[in-house]
Amino acid sequence: MTADREAARRRLELADLNVGRATQAQKAGDQDAALIYAEQALINAAGALLARDGWSVSLHVVRFSYPPLPPVYASERGLIDQIRSARNTAQYDARDRVSAGLAADAIRVAERALLREVFLGRPSVTRIDLAVGFGMYGGLYGPLGIAATVGAQVLLQTVQSLAVDAAISQSSPVAPAVPQSGGGK
Repeated sequence: MTADREAARRRLELADLNVGRATQAQKAGDQDAALIYAEQALINAAGALLARDGWSVSLHVVRFSYPPLPPVYASERGLIDQIRSARNTAQYDARDRVSAGLAADAIRVAERALLREVFLGRPSVTRIDLAVGFGMYGGLYGPLGIAATVGAQVLLQTVQSLAVDAAISQSSPVAPAVPQSGGGK
């Protein structure tokens, strides 16, 4: 595991840019594009944390289960699943199927995923942390299985809360501050 802080910085910048794009698309009345950009921002933000800690994954279900992610990934899991499904429809199947409300929710969740304090210094997670975190997403993809899903979710939320508290109390960021762009943070 080798941390790639430059890749983390680039992905975080892209996440911020995509939130701005989503906001602009929504203001222009293109709810499909707004949702697509917001979902991409969620992917970018999760990828930034993975890169920061030296991990690389290709499956969104795994990416969205990484323990150090902002708590919104766990607390809004059902909405994120709905966003991902609607994004598939908007991108591959049919236009004008995304409601203004769902697009607004997608942007709100993406904005919450860009919590700067989560990107501050924190030790990299261990393989045990990953087993717990990856087991929480539906219990189908992780080594803990379905029986541990509820316990893993509770532990994940506790670990995330402690990580955010610890990150806020530290003074030096792991990744450099990201310049503001568009309608982002």
